Amino acid sequence: MANWLRLVWCLLLWSTSLLSHADSNTLQPQPILVDALESNYSLSLEQAMFMPANEWLPVNPCCINLGFYNGEYWFRVNLEHIVLQQNSTSWMLEIDSPLLDYVQVFHLRERQVIFEANIGNALPFHDRLVDVPNLVVPLNDLRTSDQIYIRVSSASAIEVPLHLFHTDKFWQARADRVGIASAFYAIMLAMIIYNALIFLLTRDALFLFYSSSLLSFSFLIATIYGWTYKILWPNYPIFNDHFLMISIVATCITSTTFSIRFLRLKEEAPSINNLIVLLNWVALFSGIASIFAPYEIMIRFLTGLGVVMCSLGIGSGIFLTIQRRSKDYLLYLLSIFLLLNGFIVFALQKFAVLDINKYTVHSVEFGVIFQVLVLAISLAERHNRERIARIQAQEKIISLQQEANDALDKKVKERTEDLEQLNSKLQEETITDALTRVRNRRYFDQRFFSLYQDAFRQHTSLALLLMDIDHFKKFNDVHGHHVGDLVLQQVAQTMQDALKRPSDTVYRSGGEEFAILLPNTDISGALQVAETVRNAIANLSLRHQNEELSVTISIGVCAGIPHIRNYQEFMYQRADKALYAAKAAGRNCVRSMTLLGHHDEIS
Repeated sequence: MANWLRLVWCLLLWSTSLLSHADSNTLQPQPILVDALESNYSLSLEQAMFMPANEWLPVNPCCINLGFYNGEYWFRVNLEHIVLQQNSTSWMLEIDSPLLDYVQVFHLRERQVIFEANIGNALPFHDRLVDVPNLVVPLNDLRTSDQIYIRVSSASAIEVPLHLFHTDKFWQARADRVGIASAFYAIMLAMIIYNALIFLLTRDALFLFYSSSLLSFSFLIATIYGWTYKILWPNYPIFNDHFLMISIVATCITSTTFSIRFLRLKEEAPSINNLIVLLNWVALFSGIASIFAPYEIMIRFLTGLGVVMCSLGIGSGIFLTIQRRSKDYLLYLLSIFLLLNGFIVFALQKFAVLDINKYTVHSVEFGVIFQVLVLAISLAERHNRERIARIQAQEKIISLQQEANDALDKKVKERTEDLEQLNSKLQEETITDALTRVRNRRYFDQRFFSLYQDAFRQHTSLALLLMDIDHFKKFNDVHGHHVGDLVLQQVAQTMQDALKRPSDTVYRSGGEEFAILLPNTDISGALQVAETVRNAIANLSLRHQNEELSVTISIGVCAGIPHIRNYQEFMYQRADKALYAAKAAGRNCVRSMTLLGHHDEIS
């Protein structure tokens, strides 16, 4: 972006120097005397030549501007003051107004026509004698006694600045003017592309409207100076008038639309906004009507409408600058004032209110050059300021969002912890016996299967103890179920307390039956644990209604190294058989069977 601004700045310096050089160099036209004759009807050359002397009025040849006129004008050029050069006999008569419809040039010597040319904006471009956008007629062998008569009729303003050059001087001056045009259009193209790229990057319609206004204005200027006719449709002069009015309409609409967005008129000054929108619609319908309506009427109406809209633009800028005292409005006012001042001066020149001079001729270019510079600075600063504001707003939003996310994360974390605790409790409840608070049969089956598979894979010993409370039914029948529940709870707790290793666990396998799984435990270790548990239960003292209750258990043990996968049911059956053997032996005792011993060997 900075490179683009540097490029525009260089082009501005170049164009300004060219403009200054073009009007201050030594390539001045030859001094000529010109008289003008106004006629409401068409005159022949002979009639014009013999018109009374008082009908001819002297005019400044460089500033001939007679405004809009429906008739025709004759101009008589006296060459008595020109400077002849021995080495140059060819001349160029330039009429610096490309929009004149019909121009006839007569070169007379001793009242006889020795050369005649017909040129104009309403004639095909290839009919011109010199291939330049302006109307130029080559003249040869001029003498100070010769006279030149020029007849002009046009629906556009009768603006006939006349310049007579030696041919070589003409082409030198022409090179300067082409340099000015090149610099001007280079600036416009650079700014059009620059703002279009910013629009594509930011999607800010303000830059699109500004780029469109510069594009419309560039075509308008190119049409006024004859470049579109020369380059785009040299064989179709009818397009010139229509395209000129379309360019005026497009420039008015795009420029005022840009102003509406830049000044935020819809919010800041709704009444002015509505008036400008109304004028835009008027301009649009006028542009459509210009296709069918007479050119001489529509060009005057659109030129006047352009003056009104330009004046309204300046007034809006002044009003908002005074009311809001904003830097944006001040820069806008400065830039638009320079541009619109150029438009107004140019339009007033067309109406012959102002004379033609170096400022009125190039007033629009001057206005655009300085407007481009000021608005480029203003738009860049405004965009940067809005970008910073957006970043700050985004940072604020992000901060608020982060705070909200943190609060949400905290709540989610709290809820997750609650759910985890609840799930843990639910999981605990699913594997815990509700009465005795030891592991239940469901968990026993899972754990027994898992430990059996581990012992099989690792080739280690696993011990299973099955226990049954002796004569438990008596507690329920004699003392009631609440005493039976108390016995179950005390027995389960005593068993768990008797175990020393964390891996050894008590399970309630059903009713008054319990089980203990002892990983990495052989038959001798299992018997020691069984005896410890049996003694702990036998020593358990329970009192109910001042009565001492005695509790004993019978234990069946099976231990060994599993050699067959998924054969844990066999181990359970052998432990159960040992339990029945303990009961048969009188209860309150331990009996065991090895996993791989003889079929009925019980110890």
